[in-house]
Amino acid sequence: MAGSKLLQTSLHLYAYLLRKVRLLPAEVQPYYRNYIRQNFRQHADEDDPENIRIMTSTAISDMDWLLAKVTTFFLHGLTPQLPVLKMATEVELRRRRRRSNDRSCVI
Repeated sequence: MAGSKLLQTSLHLYAYLLRKVRLLPAEVQPYYRNYIRQNFRQHADEDDPENIRIMTSTAISDMDWLLAKVTTFFLHGLTPQLPVLKMATEVELRRRRRRSNDRSCVI
């Protein structure tokens, strides 16, 4: 996980995530670069510091999870297929976000 000083701005987070994408298999890198780019554009007008903090921590934990998932595939001698990796990742990330949203709604 990145140190808090590294990710002081959204631009730092964006660069961090794009550097981590380079650790993924070449065939999925364009998909995740585009995914990150779209999410940053979608939330470009966000100005609530608490929401930004939550999105930053979620982005970092999602990337950590994805890298661990890909690493597990390779450690077991498996080659993740692009459609399967995308689909499994999207489903799992949605599930994780729902769980984290349930926790973040508690006041």
